[in-house]
Amino acid sequence: MLHLIYPHGKKITDESAEYILKLGDRFQITNLIDDAEEVLTKSVSLSIPEKLRLADKYRLEGLLTKCLSALKKTRDIQKIKDSPIYKDLSSDMKVTLLERMLEIVK
Repeated sequence: MLHLIYPHGKKITDESAEYILKLGDRFQITNLIDDAEEVLTKSVSLSIPEKLRLADKYRLEGLLTKCLSALKKTRDIQKIKDSPIYKDLSSDMKVTLLERMLEIVK
């Protein structure tokens, strides 16, 4: 975390993003949270369910919006429901997924 606060050329990676989010949330360092969210938004290695879990846990609206826009078909949402990560999502996130599914069905 200190390498990110005091620049030494260290970058947030997909692997370190959750840890940075945890520290940023704990110590209320919003620029760390914003930087980690940006990395996660651009990430192609993390799955949508994993990104949704992090967006839910750390209240990352930009990441949530990007993930929801990537869900184009009801089967995409069904895959999230079938994933082991689904049980870790909050009730609010599950409602958000249901609302997205209803938008798709229209």
